[in-house]
Amino acid sequence: MELPASFYFIADGQSAGDILTRVQEAINGGAQIVQYREKRRSVAERWAREIMALCKGKALFIINDHVELAQRVGADGVHIGQEDMECRKAREEIRGIMGVSTHNVEEAVRAEECGADYIGVGPVFKSKTKTERIPIGLDELKKIRRAVSIPIVAIGGITLENAGLVLKSGADTICAISAVSGDTERTVRRFNQIISEHRRREKEEGGNKPREDTTSPAGAQR
Repeated sequence: MELPASFYFIADGQSAGDILTRVQEAINGGAQIVQYREKRRSVAERWAREIMALCKGKALFIINDHVELAQRVGADGVHIGQEDMECRKAREEIRGIMGVSTHNVEEAVRAEECGADYIGVGPVFKSKTKTERIPIGLDELKKIRRAVSIPIVAIGGITLENAGLVLKSGADTICAISAVSGDTERTVRRFNQIISEHRRREKEEGGNKPREDTTSPAGAQR
């Protein structure tokens, strides 16, 4: 499958602020992919249904981890981590889109072999929310791009300042959490402009093979 040429927005139930407001602002800014991430099962279904209603006809709605919940509410797909569920088993259970978090070439290749529709790759840079993980860097992202053919969503420490380098290194689209915690609508719109400009240049140049530009980006956060 081909993901929309759009910023990938994560609606985290644990973050500050009203989740529905943030999702609406992200969609207003042009996000066409929304993932709902919630650890509290007691409220997960209620918010999932409300977020899905906001996404209807405007954005793909992906639920993190909860396969049964995604099927119950009719989400477009599920995103699983390395620790959530064995990906072959997940593919058998997930009827829609399946995304898998990966951190190296081996995990990326295995996810594609298991039938993942896309992979999340990261953290690319030092992350404020995943402090326990070592950043993989742009070189590893390039290696992953060469190893798989499915879409890559890069995450971890991505900002408006370094997003272009991440896309140039092989990501199909990008996700950021800390960078959109302020003016969500405006920031998502700026990320989408960067993605659109990259796609335009990519078409002109005839492909998205990562180049050997390893310029070190300034300021990274997630």
